[in-house]
Amino acid sequence: MHIVDPRQLGAAMITQAHEGSKAQRLSWLGNSNNIITHGWSAYNERQFAVFDTRNIETPLTIKKLDNNNLQAWIHYDDACNVLYVINKGHTLT
Repeated sequence: MHIVDPRQLGAAMITQAHEGSKAQRLSWLGNSNNIITHGWSAYNERQFAVFDTRNIETPLTIKKLDNNNLQAWIHYDDACNVLYVINKGHTLT
């Protein structure tokens, strides 16, 4: 995961969010210093992680969702403080 600050040359923060090789998604969690990511483990398990940007090296939490291979989209609504996880063609239970 590379977080870029356009005022700097290069990436402002770099860390490995997930071990899997598939595409990953990221969403800022409102005005907090936290980011949530969606990706895959080394064993192709879908997972999400929450990072604090003040210490990006270690996630605050990393949890397994399931073994599905579909990409999920994540969106945080600042007005409602709700995180939406959208998945095409599959219902999370």
